Amino acid sequence: MGRYELLDRIDRVGRSGALHLDGAHLDGFETGERDPRQRQAICSGGDDHSCLLPRVPGDDDEEPMQREHVPHLRRGHHVTDVGWVERAAEDPDAFPHSRTVHHMEPLDDAVRLRIRVWLPDRPGALGLVASRIGSLGADIVGIEVLERGDRVAVDEFSVVLSQASLVDLLVREIGEVDGASVEQCVTVAQFGDPRLDALDTVEALAGAGDLDAMLVAKTCGEFGADWAAILVGGEIVAVSGAAPSADVLAALDAGTSASPLVASGQTGPDDLLVAPIGERGALLVGRATPPFRFRERQQLLALGRIADALHAR
Repeated sequence: MGRYELLDRIDRVGRSGALHLDGAHLDGFETGERDPRQRQAICSGGDDHSCLLPRVPGDDDEEPMQREHVPHLRRGHHVTDVGWVERAAEDPDAFPHSRTVHHMEPLDDAVRLRIRVWLPDRPGALGLVASRIGSLGADIVGIEVLERGDRVAVDEFSVVLSQASLVDLLVREIGEVDGASVEQCVTVAQFGDPRLDALDTVEALAGAGDLDAMLVAKTCGEFGADWAAILVGGEIVAVSGAAPSADVLAALDAGTSASPLVASGQTGPDDLLVAPIGERGALLVGRATPPFRFRERQQLLALGRIADALHAR
């Protein structure tokens, strides 16, 4: 029965005086559990039966829930954040009247992780891994696709985790996703952006006095490599890190260039990258872990072409 039908019915009952509200007969409608005002009206038989009507939000100046939980909150306040409501209940003077942007401060014991994950290359797999990471309260600040193969992808997640003690649990959580496994999980001081890093390297190379020395130094840093070297005519002309001898580098260069797939960067050794610098020579980069991936092989080939163009200026 609607609100206005109840009003009309009570009005007609009041005029006819035929209904005795004695608590036993309510002429066919039930109001549910009654508060003291309702019981008093039912037993007294008075003319004011408005308290028998169902309570509808808006009948009073304040909502019942606001009156109970947020005593200082009044109509007209625009609430967009539950946290603000809680603060308003505790301190009415702290309630904001304009929207505020809150920035999350990193916890003192938070750790930055770079996590390489093998996962099935199927719809929804990436979301499942992200959900597992988020279940521990970790914040994913970046995802990079390193390689895609036959129904398998290798992605690198940049993650901020609140506690270092949760790292092992995080790795296990990711492994719970069907077909997913963690290739590597390392702690880093800060996250790099491969696109910006590549541009920074090009800028440094363009203004370098010793192009070869700058190239091996920037390559080592950008790729997290153990060593980098430039080989020209069978001789090492620039090196960073503990690179193999010139004879070994020459053999590696010859072996990789003999395979069209390796030379084009479609595939290659896990621990070695080779990129030609035009007809002049080759740039070789070594890293024990993690394995080099397709995106990195293509990136080094691009650096070799840029270095060749700069040498030709």
